[in-house]
This record gives sequence, structure tokens and C-alpha cells, in this order.
Amino acid sequence: MTKQIPLLTTVITIFIFYITWGSAQLLDFYFKNSNLPELFFSTIYTGIAGCLIPLHILKKFNINIFEKTNSLKTSVKIIGYIFLIITILYATVGSEALFKALQIHKSILVILKYLLLFFPMALAISLFAFAIIPYTTNVDTYTTKKKVSVIFFISLFFIAGFLVDTLFKDLELSLIMGSIGLLLSIAFILLRNFWLLFSAFYIILLINTLADNKYSEYPFGIVIISSALSLGILLFYQRTNKIS
Repeated sequence: MTKQIPLLTTVITIFIFYITWGSAQLLDFYFKNSNLPELFFSTIYTGIAGCLIPLHILKKFNINIFEKTNSLKTSVKIIGYIFLIITILYATVGSEALFKALQIHKSILVILKYLLLFFPMALAISLFAFAIIPYTTNVDTYTTKKKVSVIFFISLFFIAGFLVDTLFKDLELSLIMGSIGLLLSIAFILLRNFWLLFSAFYIILLINTLADNKYSEYPFGIVIISSALSLGILLFYQRTNKIS
């Protein structure tokens, strides 16, 4: 079976993801005194649209994010690692988010809440950016033209996604996230490793949200449900793909 996702499938899957992302923000606007927005965000958006659907698509087209990537030249990998570190520093130190996060004193339980809360979101966005979009073309036979296309569409995915996240109110944030997506996409081309890119994006997302200090009151029970749901779906995908 070919390891390539049809373009129409990718477009529809991303559209569903954006619709649920925007719906979560709308619910947060209209139901401020309810846990409905958090439940929707943590189950429908990150769990179903962000994890179950993309993993089902990847499995259907014989794409296994747990597989070892094709052997790349050591020099290319070294450049990729350096580029990834630079990207993390740009997104955390360059934005001063790291310094702000370190200045905010939080309890261990609150830090644990943030660690769990942004695992599903980082996983969902990464599944699209570093698996669904790259495999819409054949990732194993990248030409220069394909590499440029993948970089462009990943950065566009970030821009559009964070426009939806802010209900089209914060173009500056979406462009900043687009620049981070651009840098991460280049690192992906150099490393071809989903889990490295997911880890980098998770660190970036976690530090910046800690700096914003907006989610300390997020219901802990929903955080646990969200993380357990996404992790459970991921482990089921791993087992059914017979990972060694």
C-alpha cells in the first residue's frame, strides 16, 4: 500500500480540525461560566479531530509515525539538530517567554496541569504538521520542489490554525506562529523524525503558555480526561500497527 495521503483527504481532515478548533473558541466565548468549552476542547477537538481522525488516516495509508526514518547523512542530521535548537531558542528565549515563565511561581500541581493540558494539543497540531501534510506527497522521494511545497504548507497550516484559534482577531500571533511553523518545517525536512518535531513544538507551546499564565484555573479533571484520551488513542494506534 502506498504511503501517500490523497490531497482531498488531507484538505477535508484539516477542515474538520479547524472547524472543531474554532468551535471550541466560540463555546468559550458564549459559555464562560460552564465547563462545556473545556470538555469540547479536550475531547472533540484534541481527542477526536486532533488525534483519532489523523491517526486513522495515517493507519489507512500505511504510515507509521513510530517507524525509524530512512537513513540520512550524519551531516544533514547535525544541521537538523542545530536548526531545531535554534528554533526552540527563537520561540522561547527570543520571545522572552522563557524568562516570564521562570518568574511566575507555580505549585507542582499547576505545573503538572500545564504538562498534561498541552500534550494533547501539541500532539494534535504535530500530527497534521509533521505527518498528515508531509505524507500528502511521498515523503521518501522528496525533490527540491516537494520540500519547498511541504515547508510552505506547514507554515500556512500554522498561520491559518492560529487565526482560527483567535477567531481571526490576532493576525500578529498567527504570523509569529507561522514563522515558528516555517522553522520547524525546515527542521522536519532535515531530520524526518515526527517525535523530535513533536517534542520541540511541545516545549515551545508549554513555555509560551506558562508565560501567559492563563490556564492555572483549568479544571484538573478535564485535563486528566484529555491526556488519557489522546494517549489511549495513540497507544491503540501503536498496538494495532504492531510496533516492535
